Amino acid sequence: MAPRGISLFLGPDRQRKLERVKAIGQALHVALLDWHTMAAVDLSAATLLALARQHPIASPARLIVVDEAQRLDGACLKALGEHGQRFPETSRLILLVEATLPASHPLIALKPSCAVEHF
Repeated sequence: MAPRGISLFLGPDRQRKLERVKAIGQALHVALLDWHTMAAVDLSAATLLALARQHPIASPARLIVVDEAQRLDGACLKALGEHGQRFPETSRLILLVEATLPASHPLIALKPSCAVEHF
């Protein structure tokens, strides 16, 4: 499994999403030092990009999980659109979305460049 890229996990089944995140982390052999789970409301674009660009410390990959990604601010969404496909090969970003997104939500525009899974 290649670590690189963005995954968008959509749907109300939080438990299955978390199980999938755990399975990805295990498949990529991600150590706790390289596994970051953050709430979207607490995340700045600079922090998101810095985490994605950092090389892993104790693993072959860095895993960044953003909870309630539908709440990311405009700067984060812009950064994902501009830099998401240029993350280092050692970074994997998973965006967890619990809410149903309207067609006009900015995350919808990222779908063509993401691996999308429905839960």
